[in-house]
Amino acid sequence: LLLPDADQQGAYRVAERIRRQAASLTFRGPDDLFSCTVSIAGVPLSGDYRNLEQLFREGQRLLRQQPLVCDRIVGFREVPIPFPAEGSDHGAV
Repeated sequence: LLLPDADQQGAYRVAERIRRQAASLTFRGPDDLFSCTVSIAGVPLSGDYRNLEQLFREGQRLLRQQPLVCDRIVGFREVPIPFPAEGSDHGAV
């Protein structure tokens, strides 16, 4: 998801809303109900990345730094996020 007009706090808020909405969903499987989690990497649009593939690779790199941790948001290091996510102990890493 590209958010070219959002600052990092705005992008973090969008990522947190997506993460929270996904966590609230329940699906019916053949034998039981199940839910899912979402991990999101925030990578700023900057001159450091020449194309979308490089942005995508940076996001993958951020997510691989903690491979056993699920349901999280990573990145967003340049601008401190002044609030914890509502109703969540998750935050920027």
